Amino acid sequence: DLYEVDAMQINIVETFETFVVEMEGAAGAGLAEVTLQTAGIYTVQFFFGDTMVSSTKMEVVAGEADVGSTVVYGEGLSSAKAGILATFFMELSDEFGNLVANATTATDFVNDVTATLVKVGDATTTIPVVLEVSIVQEAVKATYTITATGDYYLSLVHTDEATTPATVT
Repeated sequence: DLYEVDAMQINIVETFETFVVEMEGAAGAGLAEVTLQTAGIYTVQFFFGDTMVSSTKMEVVAGEADVGSTVVYGEGLSSAKAGILATFFMELSDEFGNLVANATTATDFVNDVTATLVKVGDATTTIPVVLEVSIVQEAVKATYTITATGDYYLSLVHTDEATTPATVT
């Protein structure tokens, strides 16, 4: 049997936070929308009045990696020796700061990014940077071998179907 309900409420619960979503609709059917920006496991609770009628778990995962939210760290950013492989890491996050720890999402990012070291004062002198997904470390491993002395800056160019022109940081 379907019952007409005047008010239905959905609670979305994460540790210490509850989002209350009021339903709108008629004859026991309705639509509720909520935008969650923090990745994690949520409990979704459905209430009719004060009575909880259902509860389920929902996982929210990080979105696509965002160049502007990427944290770059490691010794290879501040020093390198000619002819010796240097390494640094890129910790990927989505636009909301959620850590991207999914191999497929990280691989998509690596496939869409070109990393280059560019010599300060001479943009024609560049060194390619090899990117490798290493989810064990929850980061993208970046390596390069430098052969000439000088100061360099890191250029990340992200290109995909939705980015025109490419974004550079």
